[in-house]
Amino acid sequence: MYTGAARYDVTGDHGVGILIDRDLLTGFLRIGFFLGGCGLVMMFLQPPSSAEFILSGCSAVMGCTLVVGVVLLTRMSRRKD
Repeated sequence: MYTGAARYDVTGDHGVGILIDRDLLTGFLRIGFFLGGCGLVMMFLQPPSSAEFILSGCSAVMGCTLVVGVVLLTRMSRRKD
């Protein structure tokens, strides 16, 4: 019997809690690793002074930001347990 997806309760500074679905966080984590990994690989394949190099660096930063955000949200929700 399916009882529903696991959810994380993240409480902000004002005591207002938000429920975040575990599948949603997993999806963001996968997208972050994909963006960051592809951006880092592409940075090594592009000439350093090109626009493609800059865009690859930006996608690597966006991917790392997504991964760090997911890790912080997960740690904030588990800190209260």
